[in-house]
Amino acid sequence: FRSRRIKASYWLPEARAKNPYRYSETIIEDRWHFAALVDIAVIQTKTGDIAGALETARTIDNISERSRAMGAAAVAQAERGDVAGAMATASSIEAAYGDSPALIAVAVARAKAGDLAAALDLARKIEAAYGDASALAVVASAQIGRAHV
Repeated sequence: FRSRRIKASYWLPEARAKNPYRYSETIIEDRWHFAALVDIAVIQTKTGDIAGALETARTIDNISERSRAMGAAAVAQAERGDVAGAMATASSIEAAYGDSPALIAVAVARAKAGDLAAALDLARKIEAAYGDASALAVVASAQIGRAHV
């Protein structure tokens, strides 16, 4: 099934029945609607349907929830070795700090692939922008692992 069908066929008519001004004011049902779409996107990433997850994410009107869904897709891309795709997805995340987990996943993927210089560069940028040194720790661990090989 397609995420647009879920949004158009189920959620919107129900929300409009309760609130005809659905596009101009937030209602509590929107929160559950967006959370459900995030859950669908996450499930899609777990089944390997990254394109479907990104399509689902793009249908989410709430920036914070859309960023969560996009972040999950980017992490999945990085874990599957699609570092360029993960970086592109992470770069399209709109919410402040919403891209942090995705960027950390990209740094980890780069380190695991042996591209330590690029991983370290990204990890330093993450640490400077977000104060999160976890990517630096992963890169250091990868460097230690390569030294023992």
